[in-house]
Amino acid sequence: YKLLAEKLGVEYPSLFGTNTELGRWLATRNTMQIIGTDLYVHAGLGKLFYDKDLNIPTVNEEMSRALFMSKKERKALSPLTDFLYGNDGPIWYRGLMREDPKYNPLVQDSLQMMLDRYMVKHILVGHTIFKDISTFYNGKVIAVNVDNKENRKKKRGRAVLIDNGVYYVVGDDGVQRKL
Repeated sequence: YKLLAEKLGVEYPSLFGTNTELGRWLATRNTMQIIGTDLYVHAGLGKLFYDKDLNIPTVNEEMSRALFMSKKERKALSPLTDFLYGNDGPIWYRGLMREDPKYNPLVQDSLQMMLDRYMVKHILVGHTIFKDISTFYNGKVIAVNVDNKENRKKKRGRAVLIDNGVYYVVGDDGVQRKL
């Protein structure tokens, strides 16, 4: 997006403003969404998030309410908003896929508590780019963010297809493999 902003000759934050198509579209999207037995979240959920005992509608409402605010405005709005938009919130937390201590990695027991709380079997996340569609925690976490240009060239996975409860990695030529 930064390259796009540069090419358009605009400041990066203005791509997502209330007066832009992308901004209006983002405002209609949930940060967390359950579909079937899967929880979709932009970046991930950690133990600090779990400890807050938040329900999904509350998270989505709070995220939407502060979407077009500055970091300073979010911090002033509420401690919850500040947390949700921070490193341990659902749009920045990488500890489901990264083991470096700076990411505050999640342990298996905490993941199971999270799955149980939201009554799901998997958490699908984006935000962190991998070479291919990847799984963690014995397939309970599925990372779907890939470098599309690179993966197109190398004919690697670019999406996940879920068909009758079976998960497949899909590339430009169709289904590549079961996940």
